[in-house]
Amino acid sequence: MTHLEAYELLKTRVEWQRPFDTSFDFLNFKIPFSGRFFQEEHSCVRIPIMYETIVDLDISNEDFQTTLETMKKNVILNMLHDVFYDKSDIKECWITDNSGLFDYAIILKCTSTVIHQILNSSRISNTTKVTKDNIQRWFIDLNGLID
Repeated sequence: MTHLEAYELLKTRVEWQRPFDTSFDFLNFKIPFSGRFFQEEHSCVRIPIMYETIVDLDISNEDFQTTLETMKKNVILNMLHDVFYDKSDIKECWITDNSGLFDYAIILKCTSTVIHQILNSSRISNTTKVTKDNIQRWFIDLNGLID
């Protein structure tokens, strides 16, 4: 199977979790097949923070929903590329037999993507100072204390 076919197997396994912030009630949240959410790994992966990384202050509700879905698709496809970079044919059993590992890999890839967006967001940079201490703390959160 191709990367796109593998994406179809994984696209419903991890979803965005409904935030406590009621201003995002317009979003359609789905129940993940695995019971796992993108927000599980790190506190920076939250819908309000995602919203703050978007440059367009007047983004419509529909466009923001599309942005979250596009990000989810890109995260899964990038993770698949990282795992299967040297494989032209992915066997379905590799994914189904290790679905929990793929769930975790998707969540980690999303976390690193969100941190990258935060660090490079001109909108957040104008309102919040991203310090070296914050970057080091996020790095330790993702990688542990190993060199």
